[in-house]
Amino acid sequence: MAGKGYQHDFSRQAPVILDSDARKLKADKVAAVVLDHAESDLTQGTCLDIGCSGGTFAQSLSPLFKGIVAFDIDRGAVAIAQKQPGRSNVYYLLADSMRIPVRSSSIDVVICNHVYEHVPDAKQLMEEIYRVLKDDGFCYFAAGTWFIIREPHYNLYFLSWLPRPLAHLYVRAAKRGKFYYEELLNVVGLRKLVSRFSIKDYTLEIITQPKRFHAEDLISESNPLTRVPLFILRLIYFFIPTYIWILTKEKRGRQGEERN
Repeated sequence: MAGKGYQHDFSRQAPVILDSDARKLKADKVAAVVLDHAESDLTQGTCLDIGCSGGTFAQSLSPLFKGIVAFDIDRGAVAIAQKQPGRSNVYYLLADSMRIPVRSSSIDVVICNHVYEHVPDAKQLMEEIYRVLKDDGFCYFAAGTWFIIREPHYNLYFLSWLPRPLAHLYVRAAKRGKFYYEELLNVVGLRKLVSRFSIKDYTLEIITQPKRFHAEDLISESNPLTRVPLFILRLIYFFIPTYIWILTKEKRGRQGEERN
């Protein structure tokens, strides 16, 4: 992944990320997982929202924390976020997620929601998250994989399944850009990417209990998948298109632990 440039104006390519109603639904899911995992009161803690875009996540999560530092490299999106009416405990910055401008071991909770594919070097991103987290802090990490059928960044079917040269041609032929920027990983690649952390896996719990985790944007309660026996879901786990993990610096149990 290293060597790619930055997506300085991603909100122009994908204006849906500025849709406050859609983002609010996703923020509710993040809050539900964060609160389920938290072992202590978060209201005196500090949260870091990586890739804040128009600021909906930060505003939605602000009641949970003493303060939120939200940042993005997209100047236009940050300008929109800074104009948002909202709580005074949210601070917006134009900043680089591979050089996070906060002290080491100073953050209680990091939100990294579908960000790894949007940076030039995902490994450096995770190193920075590890650096800024307190020893007892944690990171909400949501990540898409290349098994997704419709690639959401370009609205093209099976794009992520193709070899890179063909994917670039597909994007150009569909007039969605000059090349395919994102490089989605499978679960093996994702586990390698976050190998410095311990993983608490919420993926299957969210699939089977979407209402509890406000995950109806991912899967409705009427979806037959919510009634699939857990052992079958575990068998097809490798092919799930989105994973939601809590990452911790402390080595609690075996890496890749599943809650179900």
